[in-house]
Amino acid sequence: MKKRLLSGLIFAALLGLEIWIALYVHDRIVRPYLGDVLAVICVYFLARVVVSRMRWLSIPVTLFAFCVEAVQLTGLSGILPEPFSTIVGGTFDPADLLCYLVGGVVCFLIDKKFYPLKKLGRERRIPFEVSVDPFYSQENMTRLRNSVAQMEATGGTVHEVDIDD
Repeated sequence: MKKRLLSGLIFAALLGLEIWIALYVHDRIVRPYLGDVLAVICVYFLARVVVSRMRWLSIPVTLFAFCVEAVQLTGLSGILPEPFSTIVGGTFDPADLLCYLVGGVVCFLIDKKFYPLKKLGRERRIPFEVSVDPFYSQENMTRLRNSVAQMEATGGTVHEVDIDD
């Protein structure tokens, strides 16, 4: 719960920063490049609020950013209703893909630091449950013994099964 709350606060702060950059920063570096890096990180923290336990969330978030750029490339953003067409944007720029990748790497490092894979030694157990094969259960073994005793008592019939049918 604490991680979700923290992720929500970071998302809100980054969203505020993104809006501030969009409204007040009109340069050739911060708005087009840093804004795209921050956009991926912002989406990552929004996704982290919804999916708090998923490891390597940075990968689908980065792929989502690439898909947004693909929508711009194909021109499909023009048929989207407002405000989606504004959010997605309408201009494809290959440099955006690099910015999204940088944002994805930052998110990957966050994943690695705060959502690491648990080591087998720390858990002190194997990562799956071991159960007994039901064929060897006491109930099944008793039934098999009774069947064998019945076959021996009645003389049972041996027959071949044709597997070519």
